Amino acid sequence: MSEQLQIPFDKRRRKPRPPVDHSTNELTVEVIRHIRRLGGWATRVNVSGFYDPDKGFWRKGVTDPGTPDVIAVLNGRFYGIEVKNGTDILSEAQITTKQAIESTGGIFLITHDIASFRDELRTKIQQHGE
Repeated sequence: MSEQLQIPFDKRRRKPRPPVDHSTNELTVEVIRHIRRLGGWATRVNVSGFYDPDKGFWRKGVTDPGTPDVIAVLNGRFYGIEVKNGTDILSEAQITTKQAIESTGGIFLITHDIASFRDELRTKIQQHGE
């Protein structure tokens, strides 16, 4: 039997990550699951940067500012879905992205909870005869 390769533990100090809002995270997961259950494709978009331990700072992400938290295709139509928690509102970049998506025939949804998301998605599907 061959010996398992042993890799020494990386002892570099890591900068703590920003706290994760679990309710927003859970809602994002539910939105993706719901679209997939309906036969669509959906994925989460990470718009934040990442920590570079070698340089000791956060690097800017490469995603355009304002990109929705979830992008999806359902029945051949593009959906950009912004997941908000509590009283969160759209930033200027998100408003610009919303307008760009809608002006090109896509649908932009803002959701605060899964029940209202399902209702709004159902309404959009019916409006577009899908």
